[in-house]
Amino acid sequence: MIAGGTAYVIDPEERQLVGHFGGQIQDVFPLSGQSILLLGNGLWFEALGGDGLRWRSRRISWDGIRHVVLDGNLLCGEAYAPEGPEGAWYPFQLDVLTGTVTGGSYYGPPM
Repeated sequence: MIAGGTAYVIDPEERQLVGHFGGQIQDVFPLSGQSILLLGNGLWFEALGGDGLRWRSRRISWDGIRHVVLDGNLLCGEAYAPEGPEGAWYPFQLDVLTGTVTGGSYYGPPM
């Protein structure tokens, strides 16, 4: 379950909290047929499977991601950059099987 940006892991039989993570989860995409859940925090994405973290993408945005759409094995959207008085948005694509990203606005050191 995800509420208020935090993911809660609950044992359905015991109806008890097993753990929690996140704190800034903004986007959630279940990948049907693959038992994978994509989570985005406005900066990067992670893929979680039954065995834990599958991959974490590189940082995609300076501060914000919008217009995110899942199209087959590609997650497409726009990443924010603090340029000019209004900022700028740059397109990106993420391969949901590998976590490989093309485009985006952040190309600095890993965070």
